[in-house]
Amino acid sequence: MEIEELSLGLQVPNIIDVHCHTEHAYCGTTVDTAPCVALSQALGVSTLCITEHAFQLYFDKPSAMSFRWQSDPAMAKTVWETPGRGRMAAYRQFAEKLRSPFVKIGLELDLFNDGHLLLAPEDLDSDWDIFIGAVHAIQDFVPGQTSQQEAERLFLRDVERLLEHDIDVLAHPFRFFKRNRLKVPSHLFATLAGLLADNGVAAEINFHTYQPETPFIRQCAEKGVKIALASDTHDLAEAGEFWPHVNVLRQAGITPKMFPETLFTFQGDNAP
Repeated sequence: MEIEELSLGLQVPNIIDVHCHTEHAYCGTTVDTAPCVALSQALGVSTLCITEHAFQLYFDKPSAMSFRWQSDPAMAKTVWETPGRGRMAAYRQFAEKLRSPFVKIGLELDLFNDGHLLLAPEDLDSDWDIFIGAVHAIQDFVPGQTSQQEAERLFLRDVERLLEHDIDVLAHPFRFFKRNRLKVPSHLFATLAGLLADNGVAAEINFHTYQPETPFIRQCAEKGVKIALASDTHDLAEAGEFWPHVNVLRQAGITPKMFPETLFTFQGDNAP
């Protein structure tokens, strides 16, 4: 009888997961940080970044998920004047206890409608390892009413605003369109890759409810944009699962031998 040993772990060195949620996420399902850390280590991840949604930490669930705060900065000001700033102070304590040579800590950040980051001054000054910028909602966009062309304009406007801030990675770059049942604008791949290259911001590969676009990844690599790998763990089953990422990199012409010069790291200018 022959016994074949199979390993679920990645045989690829230096895989950094830049985007993992916690039990603080309203949008999480079975995510639990301690098992996520253990699973990620067991499956061959070299560094895990705990990056929670800032808007979900500042506001209660109904307020956060309504995104009304984007056009009403007074909502944030009211929260920021409280000692705990919603759950942000508690999250900072929680995250700091997790920080280790394996675990880095950060935030996933969104914009107010005026282009400012939703981030209290005292939280901006904190010792975070990574900031991820994201476009989850655009206040001027009305699902089912805003045209494709106008949606593209608004999306690029908000990405440009995000890139004016000190972020390291752009999360799930074109997911906004799929979430809103719009066509993914492939004609913007080169434009967005150029913006990321000009600003030194990495493009995220993220399979959470989303299929990344191989041509966009290829455009980023050709322009020297670093590629950041993200589990975007909301469910425990997503923790440490990076075979899809490695496969899509191969499809984009990026082999494991090219990873050291292609993938996002925390060396040099990549740290906030």
